[in-house]
Amino acid sequence: MTSEAVYDENDTFKLVLLTQEHLSEAATVVATAFTKTEPLGANYWEIDQALPFTTCTTQLGINEKISYVVKEKLTNKVVHVLLNFDYSSPIQYDWSLMPKTERLDGIHTVIEALGEPFRKENPEVPLGKVLHLWMVATLTGYEGRGFLKMSTAQLIKDAKQRGFEKIVVEATSEATHHVLSKYFGFVTHNTVIPSELLPNVFGDLNKSKCTYIIKDLNDI
Repeated sequence: MTSEAVYDENDTFKLVLLTQEHLSEAATVVATAFTKTEPLGANYWEIDQALPFTTCTTQLGINEKISYVVKEKLTNKVVHVLLNFDYSSPIQYDWSLMPKTERLDGIHTVIEALGEPFRKENPEVPLGKVLHLWMVATLTGYEGRGFLKMSTAQLIKDAKQRGFEKIVVEATSEATHHVLSKYFGFVTHNTVIPSELLPNVFGDLNKSKCTYIIKDLNDI
């Protein structure tokens, strides 16, 4: 994506590449989503506890140059963030920046379980071939406005142009799974029910599902 913005149909919001100027605001949006609305992490940490981790991770997204923010034109504030990384790049998410709890260990276990079949089938993935859609975050009060559709459409376009062949996602939110599968043709590769995998940690989630979904860009 170039520096040129993409606008929504009402010309109210604009999507731009995530850059250094967005770091603080975008990291706060991600921290808020992770601690307030993300199914596996909601209500277990305060925003300021997650902020060091989300700031570090957002900076990694800036470095990769294929992540996005949606900004409200009237206020110029960041209302949506889509963080993406090359699956094979040596990025290590620094979970030590989060307070260590049983819930955090459980999230890591669920994420590892979701991706295990893909890793077994693809033990060596060259750089520039598989893109990891890592985090979707929308500011509270701005949900339901099509931002995920807007940012994913741009992601698919840019990923295809850069030579990526697949996009993989650990969809811990059923809403994310719904949008990506219905509108963009992501296919479920693996399903994990956290409350069954770790009932002592995720018993509060009942039977909610997390899915590992894949978009084959060669089909476009």
